[in-house]
Amino acid sequence: MTRRLILALVVAVAAAALVAGYVFLTRESDAPLRAQHPVWGECEDVRGVQCATVKVPLDHARPGGATVDLVLGRLLAWDPERRAGSLVVHFGGPGGSGVEALAGRSKLFDKLRTRYDIVAFDQRGFGRSTPFSCQGQGVPVPLADVDHTPDDDRERASLAAAHAEYAALCGRSSGGLLPHMGTVSTAHDLDVLRSVLGEERLDYLGLSYGGAIGEAYLRLHSGRVGRMVLDAPVFNHTAWLEPSLIREEVADLHAGLKAFAEDCALDEDCPVGRDPRKGLRTIERLLTRMEREPLDAAGQALTDGVAAAGLAAHLYDGDWEPLREALRNTLRGDGRPLRQAVRDSYADAEADARTATACADNSGRAAIEELVRTEPGNVDESPVFGRWYTWTMLACHGWPKQPDPPWLYEPAGPAAPVMVVGATGDRLSSRTARYLGVHLPGARLVTVPGEEHTVYRGGNACADAAVEGYLLGGKLPTTATTC
Repeated sequence: MTRRLILALVVAVAAAALVAGYVFLTRESDAPLRAQHPVWGECEDVRGVQCATVKVPLDHARPGGATVDLVLGRLLAWDPERRAGSLVVHFGGPGGSGVEALAGRSKLFDKLRTRYDIVAFDQRGFGRSTPFSCQGQGVPVPLADVDHTPDDDRERASLAAAHAEYAALCGRSSGGLLPHMGTVSTAHDLDVLRSVLGEERLDYLGLSYGGAIGEAYLRLHSGRVGRMVLDAPVFNHTAWLEPSLIREEVADLHAGLKAFAEDCALDEDCPVGRDPRKGLRTIERLLTRMEREPLDAAGQALTDGVAAAGLAAHLYDGDWEPLREALRNTLRGDGRPLRQAVRDSYADAEADARTATACADNSGRAAIEELVRTEPGNVDESPVFGRWYTWTMLACHGWPKQPDPPWLYEPAGPAAPVMVVGATGDRLSSRTARYLGVHLPGARLVTVPGEEHTVYRGGNACADAAVEGYLLGGKLPTTATTC
């Protein structure tokens, strides 16, 4: 047994002991919050769902102290006489509004509403819940005026100092939320919601990062798990902060860009040409040129780093037509569409909250010297994304360190039955789904072909039947299933 494995086991045992005592403590001392009765009514600015606000502890270790507001959304079960309870759904992120997603995607739950009220919530720090923000409007000055693909020691030091200044700004502006934005806190929030909804056990559907929250809940409150489905779970949403994992992340991004170039080449109007290899080189040369001469984007500079972030935002969305148009404009000297893609994907306040969640979930803080060593290999993997993605790992520089969350370790004993669902070609979660299908005791893995990120109601009738058979009837496949 290696020294590292021994250390991991020691930490896991210690974490399990702390968690066991922690849950016992909160069950007693947060009783007034668990006894809340949500007052459901019309949402202020969202149609089609009922809304309510409940309070959860700011710090679950001190449940008698300050509280955080969580806004819930609900779709009522079609037939109250057949109602089995509440199914809590998290649509992923971190970020976005679960309440808005529930309203906008209500038809997704037509079958599940035969037995369940469907309940979603805006996670702490996001949406209509108590907000996390480091700023008013716009990007804070410390990060606006530095090079995010630094070339020398002076630029690297300036970037690190800007991130540290940003972290200090967040600490002053976030109203005490900064140390309590991690997935562990949200998983404990989920257990308070279970009590508030009047459920003995949590029935849960977690999509994407919602799967990470579900897994954390499984590790922290295993005795309260009912029927749980983790659809396209993102096990480690902080992989972009790990130098040892970054090259794999860069390779995945480059594979996505290559797939775009191949698809674009089928269109005679493709802005980067009909040869995919030449198309990739065109994009590479474009970013190299922007490193020396940033493009104008409505008075703001489109640098190579911002352009790489814009490309990544489009690839993550999976919508290639806007990417074609953005590249067409960029090649003509107009940097607005690519810069806007970054702003659309990471609205200012939400970007703050996402960074806070990631930095709370990852105790690692990459050193500049380590990133200098890492950068060449990442650039070899992707001349487009390598440099930019390397230096995103400074994002938590200056942020307080939290202990690694307990769900990073193997569960110490049997877990409740869980269904894990994933697509074979999903670059964000296929490996995670396979891993959890093997390593979570009692888990059943349902795999579908394709690249779709999240599977349920995505067009595969076999997978839909498996998910609904479990959530509605408690029927788990006896073995791993390929649909």
